[in-house]
Amino acid sequence: MIKRVTIFGDSYADPHWEKKRYVHETWYEKLEKQYEYYNFGFAGTGPHYSFKEFYRRYKSFNENDLIVFILSRQERINFYVTPSGKGFEFDTFRSHEALWDFHNQKIKLASEKYGKIDNEEQMAYAMKTFEREVINLNKKNEAFLYTVSRLQRCKICIFFLNYKESYISDRLNDSYFYIHKDGLQGVCEGEYINPGKPYYEDNMRNNHMVEENHIVLYEIIDNFAKGNIDNMPSFKNHLLDAPDRRFIYD
Repeated sequence: MIKRVTIFGDSYADPHWEKKRYVHETWYEKLEKQYEYYNFGFAGTGPHYSFKEFYRRYKSFNENDLIVFILSRQERINFYVTPSGKGFEFDTFRSHEALWDFHNQKIKLASEKYGKIDNEEQMAYAMKTFEREVINLNKKNEAFLYTVSRLQRCKICIFFLNYKESYISDRLNDSYFYIHKDGLQGVCEGEYINPGKPYYEDNMRNNHMVEENHIVLYEIIDNFAKGNIDNMPSFKNHLLDAPDRRFIYD
Protein backbone atom coordinates (compact mmCIF):
# COMPACT_ATOMS: atom_id res chain seq x y z
CA MET A 1 0.00 0.00 0.00
CA ILE A 2 1.39 3.39 -0.99
CA LYS A 3 2.13 5.64 1.98
CA ARG A 4 4.73 8.07 0.58
CA VAL A 5 5.12 10.02 -2.63
CA THR A 6 8.43 11.55 -3.71
CA ILE A 7 8.58 13.85 -6.74
CA PHE A 8 11.60 14.76 -8.87
CA GLY A 9 11.59 17.11 -11.85
CA ASP A 10 11.72 20.62 -13.23
CA SER A 11 9.16 23.42 -13.45
CA TYR A 12 6.33 21.00 -14.20
CA ALA A 13 6.75 19.79 -10.62
CA ASP A 14 8.16 22.84 -8.83
CA PRO A 15 6.07 23.38 -5.65
CA HIS A 16 7.24 26.99 -5.31
CA TRP A 17 5.46 28.11 -8.46
CA GLU A 18 3.90 31.54 -7.98
CA LYS A 19 0.22 31.33 -8.86
CA LYS A 20 -0.83 34.38 -10.84
CA ARG A 21 -3.72 34.32 -13.29
CA TYR A 22 -4.87 30.78 -12.51
CA VAL A 23 -5.43 29.98 -8.84
CA HIS A 24 -6.27 26.31 -8.40
CA GLU A 25 -5.01 23.13 -6.80
CA THR A 26 -2.04 21.61 -8.62
CA TRP A 27 -1.45 17.93 -9.33
CA TYR A 28 1.20 17.62 -6.63
CA GLU A 29 -0.96 19.44 -4.06
CA LYS A 30 -3.61 16.78 -4.61
CA LEU A 31 -1.00 14.08 -3.90
CA GLU A 32 0.16 15.98 -0.82
CA LYS A 33 -3.33 15.54 0.68
CA GLN A 34 -3.14 11.76 0.31
CA TYR A 35 0.38 10.76 1.26
CA GLU A 36 3.47 11.56 3.22
CA TYR A 37 4.89 13.96 0.66
CA TYR A 38 8.33 15.07 -0.60
CA ASN A 39 8.82 17.25 -3.66
CA PHE A 40 12.28 18.05 -5.08
CA GLY A 41 11.04 19.67 -8.28
CA PHE A 42 13.00 22.79 -9.19
CA ALA A 43 12.28 25.03 -12.19
CA GLY A 44 14.95 25.22 -14.86
CA THR A 45 16.77 22.06 -13.84
CA GLY A 46 17.33 18.78 -15.67
CA PRO A 47 17.78 15.13 -14.73
CA HIS A 48 21.41 15.74 -13.74
CA TYR A 49 20.13 17.90 -10.86
CA SER A 50 17.18 15.61 -10.03
CA PHE A 51 19.31 12.49 -9.80
CA LYS A 52 21.62 14.13 -7.25
CA GLU A 53 18.60 14.06 -4.94
CA PHE A 54 17.44 10.63 -6.10
CA TYR A 55 20.83 8.99 -5.44
CA ARG A 56 20.62 10.05 -1.80
CA ARG A 57 17.32 8.24 -1.31
CA TYR A 58 16.67 5.35 -3.70
CA LYS A 59 18.05 2.59 -1.47
CA SER A 60 15.48 3.47 1.19
CA PHE A 61 12.47 3.12 -1.13
CA ASN A 62 10.19 0.10 -0.68
CA GLU A 63 6.68 -1.14 -1.47
CA ASN A 64 5.21 1.83 0.40
CA ASP A 65 6.78 4.35 -1.99
CA LEU A 66 5.50 6.03 -5.11
CA ILE A 67 8.13 8.00 -7.06
CA VAL A 68 7.03 10.47 -9.72
CA PHE A 69 9.91 11.44 -12.00
CA ILE A 70 9.72 14.10 -14.69
CA LEU A 71 12.68 13.53 -16.99
CA SER A 72 13.44 16.99 -18.28
CA ARG A 73 15.90 17.91 -21.02
CA GLN A 74 19.06 15.87 -20.67
CA GLU A 75 21.38 18.71 -21.76
CA ARG A 76 20.43 20.72 -18.66
CA ILE A 77 23.61 19.98 -16.73
CA ASN A 78 23.94 21.04 -13.09
CA PHE A 79 27.32 22.71 -13.62
CA TYR A 80 29.39 23.88 -10.71
CA VAL A 81 29.64 27.66 -10.79
CA THR A 82 31.80 29.89 -8.63
CA PRO A 83 29.46 31.01 -5.79
CA SER A 84 28.05 34.48 -6.41
CA GLY A 85 27.26 35.23 -2.78
CA LYS A 86 23.57 35.57 -3.68
CA GLY A 87 22.50 32.12 -2.50
CA PHE A 88 21.92 28.54 -3.66
CA GLU A 89 18.83 29.18 -5.75
CA PHE A 90 20.43 32.05 -7.67
CA ASP A 91 23.55 29.99 -8.42
CA THR A 92 21.51 26.95 -9.46
CA PHE A 93 19.68 29.07 -12.02
CA ARG A 94 23.00 30.55 -13.15
CA SER A 95 24.36 27.08 -13.81
CA HIS A 96 21.40 26.30 -16.07
CA GLU A 97 21.76 29.50 -18.01
CA ALA A 98 24.94 27.96 -19.47
CA LEU A 99 23.62 25.84 -22.33
CA TRP A 100 25.76 23.68 -24.59
CA ASP A 101 25.47 24.55 -28.27
CA PHE A 102 25.87 21.10 -29.84
CA HIS A 103 26.16 22.50 -33.37
CA ASN A 104 28.85 25.11 -32.67
CA GLN A 105 30.55 23.18 -29.86
CA LYS A 106 30.54 25.99 -27.32
CA ILE A 107 28.76 27.20 -24.18
CA LYS A 108 25.95 29.65 -24.88
CA LEU A 109 24.63 31.89 -22.12
CA ALA A 110 20.85 31.98 -22.40
CA SER A 111 20.44 35.20 -20.44
CA GLU A 112 22.54 38.07 -19.16
CA LYS A 113 20.50 38.66 -16.00
CA TYR A 114 22.62 36.23 -13.95
CA GLY A 115 25.88 37.84 -15.02
CA LYS A 116 28.96 36.33 -16.61
CA ILE A 117 29.89 32.83 -15.48
CA ASP A 118 33.56 32.44 -14.60
CA ASN A 119 33.63 28.70 -15.27
CA GLU A 120 32.70 28.80 -18.94
CA GLU A 121 35.96 27.27 -20.19
CA GLN A 122 35.73 24.31 -17.80
CA MET A 123 32.08 23.79 -18.74
CA ALA A 124 32.95 23.64 -22.44
CA TYR A 125 35.72 21.12 -21.79
CA ALA A 126 33.37 18.89 -19.78
CA MET A 127 30.69 18.98 -22.46
CA LYS A 128 33.14 18.20 -25.28
CA THR A 129 34.37 15.21 -23.28
CA PHE A 130 30.95 13.83 -22.30
CA GLU A 131 28.78 15.02 -25.18
CA ARG A 132 27.65 11.56 -26.32
CA GLU A 133 26.89 10.61 -22.72
CA VAL A 134 24.72 13.71 -22.33
CA ILE A 135 22.84 13.03 -25.57
CA ASN A 136 21.93 9.54 -24.32
CA LEU A 137 21.52 10.44 -20.66
CA ASN A 138 17.77 9.88 -20.37
CA LYS A 139 18.03 6.41 -21.90
CA LYS A 140 20.34 5.47 -19.04
CA ASN A 141 18.14 7.30 -16.55
CA GLU A 142 14.99 5.40 -17.44
CA ALA A 143 16.88 2.08 -17.37
CA PHE A 144 18.19 2.83 -13.88
CA LEU A 145 14.73 3.83 -12.68
CA TYR A 146 13.34 0.55 -14.05
CA THR A 147 16.03 -1.39 -12.15
CA VAL A 148 15.25 0.47 -8.92
CA SER A 149 11.55 -0.35 -9.28
CA ARG A 150 12.47 -4.05 -9.47
CA LEU A 151 15.03 -4.26 -6.69
CA GLN A 152 13.31 -1.90 -4.24
CA ARG A 153 9.78 -3.05 -5.14
CA CYS A 154 8.61 0.55 -5.29
CA LYS A 155 6.34 2.18 -7.86
CA ILE A 156 7.98 4.59 -10.32
CA CYS A 157 5.93 6.76 -12.67
CA ILE A 158 7.82 8.66 -15.39
CA PHE A 159 6.87 11.60 -17.59
CA PHE A 160 9.19 12.91 -20.30
CA LEU A 161 9.04 16.42 -21.67
CA ASN A 162 9.56 14.81 -25.08
CA TYR A 163 8.33 11.21 -25.21
CA LYS A 164 10.60 10.51 -28.23
CA GLU A 165 13.59 10.64 -25.85
CA SER A 166 12.44 7.39 -24.26
CA TYR A 167 14.03 4.17 -25.52
CA ILE A 168 11.87 1.93 -23.32
CA SER A 169 8.63 3.82 -24.15
CA ASP A 170 5.63 1.87 -22.80
CA ARG A 171 7.03 -1.60 -23.48
CA LEU A 172 7.87 -2.39 -19.84
CA ASN A 173 4.86 -0.79 -18.18
CA ASP A 174 3.42 -2.81 -15.33
CA SER A 175 2.28 -2.37 -11.71
CA TYR A 176 5.75 -1.20 -10.58
CA PHE A 177 6.98 0.84 -13.53
CA TYR A 178 5.11 3.18 -15.84
CA ILE A 179 6.18 5.61 -18.60
CA HIS A 180 3.37 7.80 -19.87
CA LYS A 181 3.00 8.08 -23.64
CA ASP A 182 2.40 11.85 -23.76
CA GLY A 183 5.31 14.27 -23.45
CA LEU A 184 4.48 17.14 -21.11
CA GLN A 185 5.84 19.78 -23.46
CA GLY A 186 3.40 18.61 -26.12
CA VAL A 187 0.58 18.68 -23.57
CA CYS A 188 1.52 22.25 -22.71
CA GLU A 189 1.48 23.35 -26.36
CA GLY A 190 -1.66 21.34 -27.15
CA GLU A 191 -3.69 23.37 -24.68
CA TYR A 192 -3.73 26.20 -27.24
CA ILE A 193 -5.99 26.34 -30.25
CA ASN A 194 -3.42 28.53 -31.99
CA PRO A 195 0.00 28.08 -30.33
CA GLY A 196 1.85 29.81 -33.16
CA LYS A 197 5.08 28.88 -34.89
CA PRO A 198 7.63 28.97 -33.45
CA TYR A 199 5.76 28.14 -30.26
CA TYR A 200 6.16 30.50 -27.32
CA GLU A 201 4.65 29.95 -23.90
CA ASP A 202 2.78 32.56 -21.88
CA ASN A 203 4.13 31.09 -18.61
CA MET A 204 1.05 32.27 -16.69
CA ARG A 205 -0.35 28.76 -16.24
CA ASN A 206 0.65 26.98 -13.06
CA ASN A 207 3.55 24.64 -13.90
CA HIS A 208 2.78 25.29 -17.62
CA MET A 209 -0.68 23.64 -17.52
CA VAL A 210 -4.27 24.70 -16.97
CA GLU A 211 -6.36 23.21 -14.17
CA GLU A 212 -8.01 20.55 -16.35
CA ASN A 213 -4.64 18.98 -17.17
CA HIS A 214 -3.42 19.21 -13.59
CA ILE A 215 -6.42 17.03 -12.79
CA VAL A 216 -5.57 14.61 -15.62
CA LEU A 217 -1.92 14.38 -14.52
CA TYR A 218 -3.02 13.65 -10.97
CA GLU A 219 -5.50 11.00 -12.17
CA ILE A 220 -2.81 9.24 -14.24
CA ILE A 221 -0.54 9.05 -11.20
CA ASP A 222 -3.41 7.99 -8.93
CA ASN A 223 -4.45 5.23 -11.36
CA PHE A 224 -0.89 3.92 -11.45
CA ALA A 225 -0.67 4.00 -7.65
CA LYS A 226 -3.83 1.88 -7.50
CA GLY A 227 -2.56 -0.58 -10.11
CA ASN A 228 -4.87 0.55 -12.91
CA ILE A 229 -2.65 1.29 -15.91
CA ASP A 230 -5.09 0.13 -18.60
CA ASN A 231 -7.60 2.94 -18.20
CA MET A 232 -5.61 6.16 -18.21
CA PRO A 233 -7.39 9.48 -18.88
CA SER A 234 -6.32 11.64 -21.80
CA PHE A 235 -4.92 15.15 -21.54
CA LYS A 236 -7.23 17.93 -22.71
CA ASN A 237 -6.51 19.90 -25.89
CA HIS A 238 -7.57 23.27 -27.32
CA LEU A 239 -8.60 24.91 -24.06
CA LEU A 240 -7.01 28.31 -24.67
CA ASP A 241 -6.94 30.54 -27.74
CA ALA A 242 -3.28 31.61 -28.07
CA PRO A 243 -0.30 32.57 -25.92
CA ASP A 244 -0.58 36.18 -24.80
CA ARG A 245 2.85 36.69 -23.30
CA ARG A 246 6.14 36.02 -25.07
CA PHE A 247 8.18 33.64 -22.97
CA ILE A 248 10.48 31.00 -24.44
CA TYR A 249 10.35 27.72 -22.56
CA ASP A 250 13.99 26.66 -22.60
